[in-house]
Amino acid sequence: MLTYLYFTDRALASHPMPHQLEGFKIAERVGIRPKRLAIAMMMAITVGVVSALWALLHSAYKTGVASGFAGYVGIPWESFRRLAGWMHYPGNTNSAELAFIGIGLTFSLTMMLL
Repeated sequence: MLTYLYFTDRALASHPMPHQLEGFKIAERVGIRPKRLAIAMMMAITVGVVSALWALLHSAYKTGVASGFAGYVGIPWESFRRLAGWMHYPGNTNSAELAFIGIGLTFSLTMMLL
């Protein structure tokens, strides 16, 4: 199941949520209504997504497929090659990794309950 979500964090890119939360905190201090800021963020996200897709299509059209432009074609294959590797060549259990995952889960649940 987790391999389906691999594309979301494969590059370890920054998550937008902390920036949005800071924007709401700044808006609160300045006196901007949160609803107006949320609408502005949704508009910015929409414009950003459309612009990024247009830029990808434009560069693919200008460069052409014959030149070897691949864009983001390989991202889905990365996930499933990784899964196939796990299935065909299973490794040993990484006890240290599991211990740190358990510690993180315990810490998160403790923080949630406080």
